[in-house]
Amino acid sequence: MIGDFDLDDMSNLEQWVSELNIKIELILVKRLEALLQAWVEEFRSFEQKGGTLIRNPMRLDVKLSNRTIILDPPLSEARAYWYKEAHNQVAIICGLVRVDLTRSAVSTEKTYSSLIFKMSEKFNMKVAYSVLEQVFDEAAEYYETWKSYQALWDIEQN
Repeated sequence: MIGDFDLDDMSNLEQWVSELNIKIELILVKRLEALLQAWVEEFRSFEQKGGTLIRNPMRLDVKLSNRTIILDPPLSEARAYWYKEAHNQVAIICGLVRVDLTRSAVSTEKTYSSLIFKMSEKFNMKVAYSVLEQVFDEAAEYYETWKSYQALWDIEQN
């Protein structure tokens, strides 16, 4: 539709597209906050409730392998996986293509990726990251508890 307006050489089209993008940003930032908040809440309570946003959950297992207690997958791998999953959720909205004119660059930005900087203080990427890190800290603490039993296992072997 914008292309047709552009071909018809409508007046004030650049200004209208700029204003339209501002209105779209206001709507999308609210949706981004809601989507990320829902994803984080599902991440927190996935064990009890399951979910719809998380389709391929990665679980950590404490295993005994060659008489050694290990975490499978390693915590660093799980951290990378879950951060990528959170970023995939953000990309659903931030990856949308901006409304733009073909004859002139109203916006140098091609997508809405800058929305992450416009999120509210109440819920933004820092909040999401802190929730993820809290879960990873709890997992590391749980693993360390099991790892402390490794010494007992080693003593019993001798």
